[in-house]
Amino acid sequence: NYYLTDGGVSRKEFAIVERSSHPGSKGAREKRKPTFTIRYKGLQRELVFAHRFYKWKDDYRSVILTLQEGRWGYEVIKGKAVTK
Repeated sequence: NYYLTDGGVSRKEFAIVERSSHPGSKGAREKRKPTFTIRYKGLQRELVFAHRFYKWKDDYRSVILTLQEGRWGYEVIKGKAVTK
């Protein structure tokens, strides 16, 4: 579905409902990755960000997703960012 995207690109902002983190990969467990839960179309979805965002994970208030319509009606995430 990622390669078959068509249609316009849109940006949507979602409030962060919950925060948590995942451990890093084997051998680098201390490099935790922050996760943010948002409400997307009535369902809770968890987004995982890179380790560099972990230090400020409690300061972020919303997530901005860049979405594009996929071939079969599913939205494809083209980009993601967090805002304070």
